[in-house]
Amino acid sequence: MSRERHCDNPVPAYGGRHCGGFNKGSKSCRTDEVCIAGVGCYDSFSSDRLGSFTDEIDWYAHFSSQMQRIVKKCAHLAVKKRQRFFAVENFGNCYGAQVSPFGSASKATQCNFGVGLKNYYYVYEIPL
Repeated sequence: MSRERHCDNPVPAYGGRHCGGFNKGSKSCRTDEVCIAGVGCYDSFSSDRLGSFTDEIDWYAHFSSQMQRIVKKCAHLAVKKRQRFFAVENFGNCYGAQVSPFGSASKATQCNFGVGLKNYYYVYEIPL
């Protein structure tokens, strides 16, 4: 999977800084992993519920690594169900959709560690 970005919409002006980081990137996916691309945090996600992993969370342990594991599990469920998009809501509820589910959804900020808080969805795409 690869990505490319350009810092030209808008071009930095009036002393604004140019984009930091790399303009091009790539990731080699191992055969036992699903390549995913984070789309962002949204306030709605029209989709089917694929499963829930909230009962697997140890609320006192290292949280970031647990959320990464849940995102991977959700990705595998989405692939199994032939979904192109999936989202994680309320730290462990997994949803999937075959087509872009955004419609009237608005970007939100209530997501952490790559997952949404209650009633917010961190959306991923499984590139074709």
